[in-house]
Amino acid sequence: MVLAAAAALVLSQRAKMPEQTAAKPATGPTYSVPAPPGSDDTQFVVAPQAGGDAGGNADDYNSQRSEPAASDAPPRTAMPLEQREVRNAPVNKVPDGAAKGAAPSPDRVIQLANTGNPVALTILGLRALDGTNGSAVDLPNAIKFLTQAAEKGQAVAQYRLGTLYERGQGIPADAAKAAHWYEMAANQGNRKAMHNLAVSYAGGATGKKNMAEAGRWFAKAAALGLSDSQFNLAVLYERGDGVPQSLLDAYKWYSIAAAAGDSESKARIAVLQSQLGDADKAAANKSAATFHAAPLNRSANVPPEPADLGT
Repeated sequence: MVLAAAAALVLSQRAKMPEQTAAKPATGPTYSVPAPPGSDDTQFVVAPQAGGDAGGNADDYNSQRSEPAASDAPPRTAMPLEQREVRNAPVNKVPDGAAKGAAPSPDRVIQLANTGNPVALTILGLRALDGTNGSAVDLPNAIKFLTQAAEKGQAVAQYRLGTLYERGQGIPADAAKAAHWYEMAANQGNRKAMHNLAVSYAGGATGKKNMAEAGRWFAKAAALGLSDSQFNLAVLYERGDGVPQSLLDAYKWYSIAAAAGDSESKARIAVLQSQLGDADKAAANKSAATFHAAPLNRSANVPPEPADLGT
């Protein structure tokens, strides 16, 4: 009777244990994909939207975030990816293609703008927008001049006008118009417009999300050396979102962005290292080491100056 009671107790206890589910055998070689930090919703980083920098980098505008104020400390990224300043990868200066003469006088810039010269109109629009060269900030004139220049096809004016529509700065916010001007500038080679257009597609700013288009434009800007686009492209490859999932390509683009000083990319590299075999890591490292940013179209990326007008 004692033995029977003990046996009944053991059976009762086993019946209370949770049932184990047998794991299905792998059907082929797979990667154990590490989950990026944070939630599943991705809000991609946005390129800076301020004006020209006297430092002379190819399109190195004064970085500003579209919502929170910029900080001197390196930003930390968690998913959803926070908006942050763009830290551009080094890009060789693009030759002007022609020797510049003496800069025309301010009156000459105004005269040319009055004739509809798109470069002169862009110069006046940026001066009014950024309050540079002794000019006060004048949003109505900035919008007027930049709109005229953008309609005449000036890429920098198109990009900056897009940022005004996106932010609702001096003009009613309009995501569709912002995306329109980003696309116009992006098609001419403006890499920050490419980046912001990709963000629009990724966020569904003008309707349904289109991650394939987001990936395409991030890839174009990444190839031109924009480190935030390189980071976002790596995220897409890591997740297989809009592009085929590839930890090798994710590792490659994180490595390229990290070489430009991107701290979040360095953190993701550390996570992915244990997920790739030696051969894949060697291939990704070689591809990253031999990467060279494609040359920029200067007129599409660099805010024009009076010297660009000639004499």
